[in-house]
Amino acid sequence: MRNPSCVTTVIDLHADGTVGPSGVNAVGTVVGSFQDANFSLHGFIWSNGTGQLYDYPGATQTTLGGVNDAGLSAGSYVNSDGASFGFILQKNGQTVQFSFPGAFNTFATGINNKGAVVGTWAAFQSDTVAGFKKSGKTFKSVQFPGAVSTFPRSINDAGVVAGSYFDGSTMHGFIESKGVYTTFDFPPSTYSQASGINNAGEIVGGFRRTETAHGKGFIYLNGKFTSYRYPKASFTELTALNSLGDVVGDAVTGRKNGFLIGPGFLITCR
Repeated sequence: MRNPSCVTTVIDLHADGTVGPSGVNAVGTVVGSFQDANFSLHGFIWSNGTGQLYDYPGATQTTLGGVNDAGLSAGSYVNSDGASFGFILQKNGQTVQFSFPGAFNTFATGINNKGAVVGTWAAFQSDTVAGFKKSGKTFKSVQFPGAVSTFPRSINDAGVVAGSYFDGSTMHGFIESKGVYTTFDFPPSTYSQASGINNAGEIVGGFRRTETAHGKGFIYLNGKFTSYRYPKASFTELTALNSLGDVVGDAVTGRKNGFLIGPGFLITCR
């Protein structure tokens, strides 16, 4: 990927379903979502080859979106009424629930080492999705100017947010820093998203060069983009990275019973 010493590890939860990693911390703990054979979503926590599923108590669906170096995970769950809520999962299993003010659906997608959380929210029966940044009990809006919908995915310790936005016809990546928004697209591409950012300003995401091209992941570091395709995959996306540059993502490598399948993976390069 970036050098010959890189090692790719498949994240195996030893269950029939699809693994979607969405966060990794400095000690190699990976979190994300697992869709089982019945299409139900569960969170998962994986480390050193061992993983376990996590379901928020009483929830019908659960996802984990990010994990910081202290082991705090940001996630979301759906209740029996179909409403979604964000939560922070502590290492002792205790949780703190939250919702964006006035939202019917709140999804937490990333958390930094200061405990700041980013995610998305939507009103009841709304097709428009907006972003938020939460520090303590304070919420701030994250909305790319002129966008139909905005999807923050991660936040570093300096408060810089990476994500994507929909302009009405396609998706673009973006970076937000102190209220200043910058489009961040792989050049050239018809579709891009920025998914993960670390404290060194390294960014990962995904793109398509054309509408019919295979999706690939990308890494941005020191002003240079590098594309990445998982071996023999028709689709690859890189979703998060840690302070050491370890990257997680997922890929589509085939079909099973008519459905697209492929691995979640962790790449380490040291």
